[in-house]
Amino acid sequence: MKIIVAGTGFVGLTHAAVCSEYGHEVYAYDIDERKLNAYRSAEAEKINHYVNEPGLADIIAENKDRYLFFSSDLESIIEGTDAIFLCLPTPPNVDGSSDLSFYFKAVDHICTLLAKREDTRRIVLINKST
Repeated sequence: MKIIVAGTGFVGLTHAAVCSEYGHEVYAYDIDERKLNAYRSAEAEKINHYVNEPGLADIIAENKDRYLFFSSDLESIIEGTDAIFLCLPTPPNVDGSSDLSFYFKAVDHICTLLAKREDTRRIVLINKST
């Protein structure tokens, strides 16, 4: 199964790594190129700077460029995708509600790209949050 995980913080990066461990073709997508370069390095110290989870760096190193890929270009990876997990930040607003602006912006971008696809199969969009 081809999976895109949008957002590579604690939730997204760990989810992408575990899915790749099961042999899925996983694309961890983020707009922060510095984070992606740290993950691409497969070096524990650089990965742990952003997400410190025991064993995560080993999973990334084992699956990188085999089942796990990192991208900041959603358009180039969306074709043939089966599922997109939205693992985006929802910081609190002053009134305590969640700021969903990251979700709205990402979903708008994803829908624009989905409308342009040649592949007309359905894609499942999944909200994965803590």
